[in-house]
Amino acid sequence: TLDLRVDANQWLFSQDGGYYYCTFNVPELTSKIYNYGVVTCYREYNKGTNTAYQLPLPQTIHNVDAGNGALYTSTIDFSFAVGLVEIVLTNNDFIYCAPVIYSAPEGMDFRLNMVW
Repeated sequence: TLDLRVDANQWLFSQDGGYYYCTFNVPELTSKIYNYGVVTCYREYNKGTNTAYQLPLPQTIHNVDAGNGALYTSTIDFSFAVGLVEIVLTNNDFIYCAPVIYSAPEGMDFRLNMVW
């Protein structure tokens, strides 16, 4: 089990794909785990408090834009390869993704579990 943290300034924006992402080097994710194990990832809320809880990815979040009241949906998911994990956040309306118009997502905590 590994704790992963994406700070707000670590999110990168894919101009081609229209999503935010952060890639982690995870040497613990070996070819044995990749080929024969199971990898799961959870978003952790309120980390380090007595109200902490985790939700499995993928996770869909319904949002309201504070500026204009527009409704949109964000999906957080992950992918992995030997030695790498990528967290991806995609908004359903690409207007809300554009970093020129809106800021990157907030910082988020994740929990990566690997078993074999």
